[in-house]
Amino acid sequence: MLRHKAMIQASRYAFGFSGIYDEDEGSKIAELRDVTPQPSHQPPKPPAPPEEINDQTVIEGEIVVEEQEDRQIADEPTVEEVAAANAEVVDDTTYFEQLEDALAVVSDAASLEEVWTEFDPMARFDGKPQAETNQAIAKAIRKRAEKRIGGAP
Repeated sequence: MLRHKAMIQASRYAFGFSGIYDEDEGSKIAELRDVTPQPSHQPPKPPAPPEEINDQTVIEGEIVVEEQEDRQIADEPTVEEVAAANAEVVDDTTYFEQLEDALAVVSDAASLEEVWTEFDPMARFDGKPQAETNQAIAKAIRKRAEKRIGGAP
């Protein structure tokens, strides 16, 4: 067996073969799994608040003092903010990136379903070229999000 394996390896080196494997080597390669750490997705930052001049608004030369509303600062953007940021989608790649970013911030099945409904990838790609492929990609992104939050809705 050692001579057999040595002959295979020597043939690879001598003749420059690559991608040719013995049966038992192939089965070991098939059993390998990817252990590369996945990049963590950072949620998009919320938009900056509009600029105000000392809580005053200037209307035709007069200064009108407005009452300031209590604003809550959230660590993560809401589903509506993410959907609004995704309103101007240009191409499919950008659309998938934005869908993945929006699903990366969901923490439960209800919010996942809400984001999925907002983006509506099945309707977006319906009737377009490569519709089945794009819909399959969108479904794969959803399945990853479901797996991350701990199950299907």
